[in-house]
Amino acid sequence: MVVLHRRLFPAFMILAVVVAGAIACHGSESKSSEKKTSDSSDLINKMDAKKTSKQNKESRRKGKSSVSNPQYGSNKMVKDKEGVYNKTDKMPEFPGGQRALANYIENNLEYPQEAIDDNRQGTVRVTFVVDEKGKVSDPKLIENKKIGDGVDEEALRVVSRMPDWKPGQVRGKNVKARLELPITFQLSS
Repeated sequence: MVVLHRRLFPAFMILAVVVAGAIACHGSESKSSEKKTSDSSDLINKMDAKKTSKQNKESRRKGKSSVSNPQYGSNKMVKDKEGVYNKTDKMPEFPGGQRALANYIENNLEYPQEAIDDNRQGTVRVTFVVDEKGKVSDPKLIENKKIGDGVDEEALRVVSRMPDWKPGQVRGKNVKARLELPITFQLSS
């Protein structure tokens, strides 16, 4: 019996090592699959968070605006009864130039939510006066047709709050000048 036991002992040892290895591998596979599941869940949660963040951004910013170069209403230099020129030798200039004007409009104009909901878009043409000191005054809509839903009023609000411009000049003298500023409201798709 002792002899048989000594012969079986190595076989039991080999079997024990194999079983222990199988248990260890199965345990690590289980942990590995748990980790993979956890990693997958984390990845899905992160993707959902990004998607939600992106949707929130899109819902906050569905409309955008842009501005074209300021223009004169006519090619002929004429001064009206209030002393406002419709064209000058040197055109009034927004501080920092056209790019700064575009940034000002983009950063200060708020596309009305009602206009976004009603799919209102288009170009609002605002006329205004830049006086001899560069102050902006008398903003008005040029065209009779309005876009509506607060878009026209928002364009007037932003123009009326513009910082001082460099005034226009006629023969080297600062003068009042009337400009037109097309502001485009466009919905993002």
